[in-house]
Amino acid sequence: MVHNTGTHARELKGACVQSFWTNTKGLGGRIKSSPEDFVVDEIPAERPGKILIATMEKRNLTTPEAIKKIAFSLGIPEASIGFAGLKDKIAVTRQAISLERIGPSLAERVSSEELKLFDFRYGGVLFPGDLRGNEFTITIRDIKHDEKTSKKIVESFAKEAVTRGIPNYFGEQRFGKEKNNQTIGKDIVLGKDKMRGGFGRLMVNAYQSYLFNTALERFLGGKTECRNFDAIVPGYETRLGNGRYDKVLKEVMKEDGIKAEDFRHANTRGDKRKAFIKPSVAAKSFSPGSATVAFTLGPGEYATIVLRELMKSD
Repeated sequence: MVHNTGTHARELKGACVQSFWTNTKGLGGRIKSSPEDFVVDEIPAERPGKILIATMEKRNLTTPEAIKKIAFSLGIPEASIGFAGLKDKIAVTRQAISLERIGPSLAERVSSEELKLFDFRYGGVLFPGDLRGNEFTITIRDIKHDEKTSKKIVESFAKEAVTRGIPNYFGEQRFGKEKNNQTIGKDIVLGKDKMRGGFGRLMVNAYQSYLFNTALERFLGGKTECRNFDAIVPGYETRLGNGRYDKVLKEVMKEDGIKAEDFRHANTRGDKRKAFIKPSVAAKSFSPGSATVAFTLGPGEYATIVLRELMKSD
């Protein structure tokens, strides 16, 4: 059974997908009770080169916050520090960064309880997307089920995740702390606001994600099974066909007053994204009121979406 509210596109805010796809009973509980409960290890895709590469471990910091602290500590421009992806704030995360024009003897000075650099090597400058995925180890707390029931729920969910899959929605991080990045992005796409470097690009990406999430949820409404397919993330090169998803996306864009051509204001071509992911979820450990699970996701896939389906909560 699909739990679908039939929420209209313009009523959605940010990542607020209303339905659940999987049928497994919800585990419930809370995530991110502490940073140590949400551990992320990036799987980098590094290239040969002569630029210093380091593993950055951060705790309770966003990736931009950590980059800013490193730049200040080393007396270098933020623009000289490259990274492949944004990582969660309330978490312990490890990811590769590139540091131009400095050596390891200077970089290793960055060391505190919340931030450290280690595992120095050399390679090419890192850009967004230069990663193969992320490994997650997540502890869920305040679970009301007993350990036996919790284990059964996780095992059932794991089977369903690899067979039926999970809709590949963009996660809440995409929409910012105030859940309004997509609103700013829409103004940029319509030419009502100017693109402001990387910040503006993130806002536009949030608006694309909003349209994608809205269209995919509406497309899946009422379905109990669906094959995987390449779903369009709109941009100025978008050409919508006669398939059901394309028709739904066209409908959503029309309701929002957006045409593919409008994305030229933001120089955003558009993309395609798998409609479903099929993560292999492993149960690591159980204790009274908590469970620890692990799984690996590809670039642009969100752990919060997997956990939302497992927990059946927002």
